[in-house]
Amino acid sequence: MAKTYTCRDVGVDCDWKTSGETEDEVMTNIGEHAAQIHPDIELTPELVAAVRGAIKDERTTSRTGQSVNRRLGSNSLPGTLATST
Repeated sequence: MAKTYTCRDVGVDCDWKTSGETEDEVMTNIGEHAAQIHPDIELTPELVAAVRGAIKDERTTSRTGQSVNRRLGSNSLPGTLATST
């Protein structure tokens, strides 16, 4: 099931969207985007947790064909958004 994320999901005024097969893939995409487009935004542990929490499972219902999203949560962060505790 594909995972999806948009910057607007965490209150950033940006229409960028990404998706991937895994949450780690989406987090890598987010990290690359944040470094290139939002270098002025400080990636605090709270923001990183909010970003990870905003990643959704995307599934398509067979009856209507419309996407249905479900929020996911996790405390570990891969790639460029990883923080040490």
